[in-house]
Amino acid sequence: MANNNKSASHVSIDTTSFPNARAMALSAGDINQAVRRRVGDILTANRNNILKAFPQGLKELVDMGAISANESQTLSKILKLIIDVDRDRADPEDAFLAIRTLYHELIVDQRSTPVALAIAGVASSSFSLEKNSPLKVNKIAGAGGAIAGAVTGAGIGFGIGGPIGGAIGGVIGGAVGATVGLCG
Repeated sequence: MANNNKSASHVSIDTTSFPNARAMALSAGDINQAVRRRVGDILTANRNNILKAFPQGLKELVDMGAISANESQTLSKILKLIIDVDRDRADPEDAFLAIRTLYHELIVDQRSTPVALAIAGVASSSFSLEKNSPLKVNKIAGAGGAIAGAVTGAGIGFGIGGPIGGAIGGVIGGAVGATVGLCG
């Protein structure tokens, strides 16, 4: 039997063959803390102005290849709708329906990235539905923060684990951002 000088207890993983290996090694708590810190830094740098912070985050996602320029435009439209509802400039039901339409357009487009889908999904879930006749749609406090967190988390997750890491980071970031939005 030939000795190949490799320890039986050591397994080498080629991360170029498994680009998401890093993402699998990190816990959701680690990503949560990183996203929380990054969301706070971006909001502080933009004087807690989400309208300034959001385009910066989208540009970073486009620059790293996590989303396309077209997806950035769609996500900007979605954010504007959420901010308008948050500031009582738009009807929640109309905004919800418009956001859902934009989200569904991303869903059926096979070129849509996991990161854009995660961010749009967070936005689509930023409304509370009540069973009434007719259906009542309410805004949820912290929705703007959820979107900012989703964008930030997507960037961090994409850097860690590629497209799937970006999608996971977007979802975790949305939850963190909503919490920050509710508390801030």
